[in-house]
Amino acid sequence: MNYKGFYINLTSEEIRREYLIKHLKENKLYNNYERFEALVPEDHTKLYGLKTKGEYGLWLSIIRLLENISKEHYQGFIHIIEDDFRFNNTLINKFNNLFTFQKEADEDIIFIDYLIDLPLLNLISLIIKQDGDLSKEINNKFSASYFYKGSTSSFLIRQSSAGFLSNLLKKTLNNLRIENRLEPIDMVLRSLFQKGILKGSICIPPLGCPDWDMDAFTSIQTCRLNSIKKSMRTHLLFRCAASGVKDLNYCAKEISKLFKSNLNIKDLNNLEDFYKFVENHRKYLNTNW
Repeated sequence: MNYKGFYINLTSEEIRREYLIKHLKENKLYNNYERFEALVPEDHTKLYGLKTKGEYGLWLSIIRLLENISKEHYQGFIHIIEDDFRFNNTLINKFNNLFTFQKEADEDIIFIDYLIDLPLLNLISLIIKQDGDLSKEINNKFSASYFYKGSTSSFLIRQSSAGFLSNLLKKTLNNLRIENRLEPIDMVLRSLFQKGILKGSICIPPLGCPDWDMDAFTSIQTCRLNSIKKSMRTHLLFRCAASGVKDLNYCAKEISKLFKSNLNIKDLNNLEDFYKFVENHRKYLNTNW
């Protein structure tokens, strides 16, 4: 298992840190990870078009972390996670297998978790159905230029790519700040993939997702309309279901609670059933933001 990990965490977020450490220890992964202290913009800092200090702080934190990684003597893969990321503990072997098959690949970034919309949820359900079992040692990768929708909660890079990535993101940040049209870092990454400036992929199925309970108290996505918050929480349940971190029926019931609707929830036996449940009720749900 040739990799080193870093988790991004604010000094003030002791509870998030404690829960992540507990999760990593339970999965015998703790020794692979180091804490990276997240950067916090000053209260008076201009946001250059962003909505929250958290969004700006994530930009600064990821760039600084990549700069630090580029100076490391360690040669191999780096796994970067936010402090609310959780593995599906039954898929740790699939995660380890990624490194075996990545030696000859040339991607800049591989996303282990990512935003999932309805078409992507359908694709993931079909792939899992074709493979026969979520836990099988099969790692399907699809191009980030088309399938990456956003999120930096969990991704892999090579140590040798860190300098290139930090310089590219720093240059992009400066250019967008000058124009006062800075966007969240994951949206900029999405654009860089689509333009062919970066090469990356997403791992299907995702091997984890943000913690459902912790996400309710995120410092990144604030100042949103309530309807948008509901939509974002719905999409997180897509990720919980697709990664297997949460039971499918649990995810469906939580969606029903979010929209205060008595949705018809039959027993969901697989992700295809979950997708059909969402598709059948999409007129009741706000799945766009």
